Amino acid sequence: MLTYLDVESRAHLEKNVVAQSTEQRMSAAAVDLYFRRTEKANANGTTGSSPAGPTAGAQQISRAVGTGGVIIEQGTRKATADRGEYSAMDGKFVMSGGNPTIFDAAEGITTGHQLTFFLADDTIIVDSENGSRTLTKHRVDR
Repeated sequence: MLTYLDVESRAHLEKNVVAQSTEQRMSAAAVDLYFRRTEKANANGTTGSSPAGPTAGAQQISRAVGTGGVIIEQGTRKATADRGEYSAMDGKFVMSGGNPTIFDAAEGITTGHQLTFFLADDTIIVDSENGSRTLTKHRVDR
């Protein structure tokens, strides 16, 4: 089910949602997609609103927030949590809620209170609140 709110440049999708790009896939019970408008160059080479108004023009996803059994897949890496937030500007996913876990065939398993992973360089930042454990398992070749 899709609800689009033009004023907010937001689409709300629910009931077993799958959002996919060429490199990543997000599945969740519900996903909110936030868009930003791209400006087109006018005939004189400047950018700005078109005669059709400020809402005319193409839109790109700037942020995606999944809730309810979120699964992110990128190549051989898979992340799970109750909530997953993607930021296009930073090229990262932040996984939180439940027991956030990242499974990586090459690097092993990482869990923590909140996991942030960057798509460009495979960096993972683990945030553990006081009293909680962070667990990282890596395969060691003999």
